[in-house]
Amino acid sequence: MFMDFGGYPNYYSANVGYDSTKRFGTISKVGFPTVGTFVMDTLQLSDPQRATFWAINNDHRVAGNPFGTLDGFTQSERWRSISSYAGNRTATAGNLAYVITAPIRDVAPGASTAFVFGHIVGVNSALLQNAAASAIQFLRSTLLPVNHLESLPHEILLGQNYPNPVSNSITGGTTIEFSIPETGNTRLELFNAIGLRIRVFFEGHLEAGIHKLTFDTKELKPGIYFYQLMAGESKVQRAMIVSQ
Repeated sequence: MFMDFGGYPNYYSANVGYDSTKRFGTISKVGFPTVGTFVMDTLQLSDPQRATFWAINNDHRVAGNPFGTLDGFTQSERWRSISSYAGNRTATAGNLAYVITAPIRDVAPGASTAFVFGHIVGVNSALLQNAAASAIQFLRSTLLPVNHLESLPHEILLGQNYPNPVSNSITGGTTIEFSIPETGNTRLELFNAIGLRIRVFFEGHLEAGIHKLTFDTKELKPGIYFYQLMAGESKVQRAMIVSQ
């Protein structure tokens, strides 16, 4: 994730910082809001030491500056900024940007992993830290269960739709994976942000096991929606985001 603040003059003389234990980078200036970006692994807790952060002074003419972007952001500079864990944790005050990456890991053939980047704004760094912690707790408990269910559970499980957010201009569709422990009537339906049911994705008899269904979202307006799975006496709900 490349965050460039050089086009906003109020941040020309700002400062960049990084907290490696929280994978949280910030840009701040006295008298102006502090802006931050955090990264979290949606599937499991990861080693925070493997995330990468690189603070950039865009002006390549500044003495001692490893590189800038005003003279272009070359492929080698991009690779350096995303692949060096130790990175460049601070930058000389000026025309600033930063790059923050998800933790690096090996992914086996046919496997996948997912990450979330969060952007938050506050009046100071302390409030931003609290906001980031609250956001991560909310994401883990509400929006981001494990995708790609691997075995039959003792209760119904509903995975996060993917891709999420759904971009109607790019994909126009999303896949929902779920599992039910017993054969029976099953219903998967969609609600808008105020709780009104707007679509029934599926309703019928399903065998116990893992199921995957893909749905067209092109008729949905951009916004936040909730999809709910009901099987037997149980139900579970997750959120999805639709973008342009």
